[in-house]
Amino acid sequence: MSPYELLGLDRDASEAQVRRAYRRLARRWHPDLNPGNAEAARRYGAITEAFDTLVDPVRRRAYDATGVVVPPAPATPPAFAGFDFSLMVQGAEASTFGDLFVDVFRQAAGGASGAARSADLHTDITLTLADVLHGATRRVDVQRRVACRLCGGLGVLDAPPAPCRTCGGAGQQRLGRGHMVFVRPCDACRGAGVIVQRPCHGCHGQGQHDTTETVGITVPPGLADGDQLVQPGEGHAGARGGPAGDLHVRIRIAPDARVTRQGNDLHMVLPVAVHEAVLGARVVVPTADGPVSVRVPPGIQSGQRLRLRERGVPSPRTGSRGDLVLDVQLVLPPVIDARGRELMQEFARLHPEDVRAHWRVGGDDGHGLDTHASTDHSSHRHRVVVKTEG
Repeated sequence: MSPYELLGLDRDASEAQVRRAYRRLARRWHPDLNPGNAEAARRYGAITEAFDTLVDPVRRRAYDATGVVVPPAPATPPAFAGFDFSLMVQGAEASTFGDLFVDVFRQAAGGASGAARSADLHTDITLTLADVLHGATRRVDVQRRVACRLCGGLGVLDAPPAPCRTCGGAGQQRLGRGHMVFVRPCDACRGAGVIVQRPCHGCHGQGQHDTTETVGITVPPGLADGDQLVQPGEGHAGARGGPAGDLHVRIRIAPDARVTRQGNDLHMVLPVAVHEAVLGARVVVPTADGPVSVRVPPGIQSGQRLRLRERGVPSPRTGSRGDLVLDVQLVLPPVIDARGRELMQEFARLHPEDVRAHWRVGGDDGHGLDTHASTDHSSHRHRVVVKTEG
């Protein structure tokens, strides 16, 4: 379709008619007023391109003569762009002087009139271990600027914006004299190139207003603390119909007192009683997937590990899960009665082997290590204090 057909205009339509037609269609198809509607986004892009063609006298004459939409002329780079001004100053001031002009030119290059991309939004969400393993959905409230529904984000209801008298509609001001000339965004119109004469009373001519909205976030499994999700187009609305910013969601993982994460593996301490370690047992381990029955083999030692395959964190790329590693920790009875002491003494007679025999080398049973063990009776647990001499 031609630009005239897209805007519903005749070929002899005036500039005012072009602007009125664009405002009417922009209010209908603006992406911020039709979230998630791909057809609306496509139509809005088409009518915006048609408007840009017909409102520019040079491009409109070219289209009328050839029937071809001519792309806009590239923006003229700021004067002295690419020149190293630090070469003009010697010594420690050189870097500062050059950086100053770099900042000025960067602002000038980004201050041309036209639709501007808006600011991104940032927020945090906290996940549990179960969320990390299985994924989750969250709804968060964010404060952001949205397009005014009354004026469709244009900032004006009926009267079209007038060209800025300060910059002549260019959106830029040229400063300096002679060879030292650079440009920057116009202070009067803030780089827009136009001044709103009759501002929209709903947004006071800003085209936007602040609001609190609830945004749905889909969290894939396998994320780590500090990872970020990006929700395109969920940031602040773009100025003058420009694209909206993005919503950046930083992931925080709530600490779990029982589980630590190493890569995609999960580690968990498995307390084992003495009789379970000697005789073997089947114990129930609580996991984020639910209770799991685990067999403890007879004779297991403290510090050994049991590995449950594919009970860890899934990889965000492949989906394959790591393991759940159980670190065995023997738990001695805190206090034993007379009967328990007799049984332990009988056990010692049945198993008189010296578990520290490997320490002895060449007949020296201590290598000069003289230890004195004392027991702290202030608590139910026995604490061995080892003193080393000479």
